[in-house]
Amino acid sequence: MGKMVFRQYEECLTEQIQILEGKISVLEDELEKLSQQPQEKGEVLGPILEWEKLKQELADLSLKSSQLDEIISLLANEKMAVETLLAEERSSFEKETLRLEGHVSDLNQSINNIQAEKEAQEQASKTTQETLTSQIAALETDLARLQQLEVQLTVELAASAELRQQRGALVGKGRLLGGHG
Repeated sequence: MGKMVFRQYEECLTEQIQILEGKISVLEDELEKLSQQPQEKGEVLGPILEWEKLKQELADLSLKSSQLDEIISLLANEKMAVETLLAEERSSFEKETLRLEGHVSDLNQSINNIQAEKEAQEQASKTTQETLTSQIAALETDLARLQQLEVQLTVELAASAELRQQRGALVGKGRLLGGHG
């Protein structure tokens, strides 16, 4: 925007310079005519002073125009430097964004891998737990059967012991009877 204002100001100075150059040209023509005609000094001095004044204004405006050109050149250089810096910053930002996006992608992949591993471990744990529960149930069934067998064997042993005792008693009676008989 500042550059635009300087350009408009420069155009205005250029127009003023052209107007002054036109006036100077007219005055130079008048001076030329006056120098060809014999006149009094006062009549010639007025246009000469006006001509000198306009020449000074033209010089001042030319200097201002030149200074404005320098300012515009400096601003253009500054603008190019800022645009270059901005492009570098943008490039750096885009590289950093890509790097961070890659890092985020890696982290998301790691999270997905960890979740999959956790689910696999949970499934393996569940399967192991089901297997152990099944084995415990089978062992408890076997234990109950063994306890029944133990009770049965205890009963049978007791019956067998009783039968031996009865047999022993019968054998003893038979000896007694057989020895008398």
